[in-house]
Amino acid sequence: MARRTLQLLLVLVLALAVIASRKCYSGVAVCGDKHPQSKETCKSNYCVKITSALNYESQKVYGCDDGTCKENGCHTDLTFAKEICCCSKDLCNTSSLREFLLPVMIAIVIASLL
Repeated sequence: MARRTLQLLLVLVLALAVIASRKCYSGVAVCGDKHPQSKETCKSNYCVKITSALNYESQKVYGCDDGTCKENGCHTDLTFAKEICCCSKDLCNTSSLREFLLPVMIAIVIASLL
C-alpha cells in the first residue's frame, strides 16, 4: 500500500512540474548546425521547431509556441514554405530522440525502485 502511494505521489509531482512551465530550446540553426543550447521558460504549452529554406539554405528556428500549435506533431505551411513541429514536453524541440526520452526513462526507473 505504501509503495502504491509513493508511486502516485511521484506521478503527481511529475505532472505538477510539467504543468508549472514549459522549457524550450531557443534560437536559430542554419545549414545543419546543431540545435541551439539556449533555453527559455515559456507560458505556452508547446515548444516549436520551424524549418524553412532561406536563400537555398535550410534554417531552423527553435522556441516557444505563439499560439500556432494545437497538438503534438508536424505540419507543412505551404503559404510560407515551412514545416512547423510542435511538442509538449520540456526541451522537446530538437531532432534528438534521446533528449526527448531521457526524462521518461528516469521517471520509469524511479517508479520501479519504489
